[in-house]
Amino acid sequence: MAIFVYGTLRQGQCRADVLVGQIFVGTARTQPRYRLYDLGSYPALVPVQDGRALEGEVWHIDPSCMLRLDKVEGVDRGLYRRGPIELQPPFDTQHVAAWFYLHDISVFRECGVSWLGPATHG
Repeated sequence: MAIFVYGTLRQGQCRADVLVGQIFVGTARTQPRYRLYDLGSYPALVPVQDGRALEGEVWHIDPSCMLRLDKVEGVDRGLYRRGPIELQPPFDTQHVAAWFYLHDISVFRECGVSWLGPATHG
């Protein structure tokens, strides 16, 4: 299974340890169909008509890691949903999943193309 991570799961971020033992494939960019918002300690990815090409990482993970990630992302609590994401080449022909935020983002600041963890925000 392939996933796209764009926030706390990226290398060097606070939840990167959840991906220990999984396979880092490389950096990636989405198709320009998404926006990223800063919720403080983590980001929110949402699909939109007038989006940006967001930066992130692609990982190959095993099924048990996918279950852990769904728990970390609050899928069972309705915080995020996991679904397919459209990426630019060389990942455009692969089935890749990401986690999409399910709540109102209108009061949050847009991040641009990348989210940096709280320790590096300026």
